Parts: sequence; C-alpha cells; structure tokens
Amino acid sequence: MLRSVCFRPVHAEATPRVILKDDYSDGRNPMRYMLVVGLLTLGVVSTAAAQKPDPLLGTWEAKTKEGIHTVVIRSDSSASYGEETVRWRVIARTMWLALGGEWVDYDMKLRGKRLTLSGGDLAEPITLTRIGPPSPRPATVAVPPDPDQEVSLARKAKGSGAD
Repeated sequence: MLRSVCFRPVHAEATPRVILKDDYSDGRNPMRYMLVVGLLTLGVVSTAAAQKPDPLLGTWEAKTKEGIHTVVIRSDSSASYGEETVRWRVIARTMWLALGGEWVDYDMKLRGKRLTLSGGDLAEPITLTRIGPPSPRPATVAVPPDPDQEVSLARKAKGSGAD
C-alpha cells in the first residue's frame, strides 16, 4: 500500500514528527490505477494477437507453363481454384486437401507472401504468391464434406460402431 508522508507539529512548541497516512481521500488509488492500466494493456495486446489472421488465408496466384492459376484459401476450411472447391487443413508443415473423397497431403513452406507446395500428386513443386485477402465463398457453394466424417458416418450406418 502506498503511503504519503506528512510533516505537522502536534502543538506549537513541539518539533515536527513524521506521520504516515493513506492518501486516497481524493479517490485516486495509484495501485488501482496501475492495475487498470495493466489490465487494459494486456487486453489490447491479447485481442490484437487473437485477431491476427492466419497467414495461409488469402488469394494466391501461381504462374505456370499453362498460365496463371488463382487459389483462394478461406477460414471456413474451403479452398477454391477454377470452378472447384475443396476442403483443406494443415497439420504441422503439411497441407491436406480433400480430393475425390480422400485426403491428399502436400509438403508446405510458407515464407511471407510465398507458399510452396510439393509432394502429393504434384510432379514438381509449385510456388504461389499471395495477392490479397480471400474472397468469400458463394452461398451456393458448400464446403465439401470432411472425408474422415464420411468414413465415420458410413461405419455407423453399417452398424460397426467403430470410429
């Protein structure tokens, strides 16, 4: 607790003595002020960190021999390229795409605005460059089902009960 020092004589002939007293009579408590400022600062910092967008989300462009290809990766786990929309997920440094009802995995390197995918069904690595934020998925286009969920539902439908 903070205290202020007050010098005042007890009576006219006496020498001044030091009296410690709480000095919060004006309603300002310095500890409370520091606590409030600290909590507000922590709240602003944690909110900013929590709202930091996933660096993978966005509209990406790849230049290949066949031409320019655009890929949109969204936070709802959908990714679109051309007329096709697929489901995606990332585990460690691997991007998984649900293609044809099964997961295909690609090695992934993300550095700034450059994303390089290799492996999977690619004959050679492909590098994409982020050109902007993701466009919204049209309401008429559904996020493809998760192949893991489909397998689980099929097992339950057959009555095996194994997940």
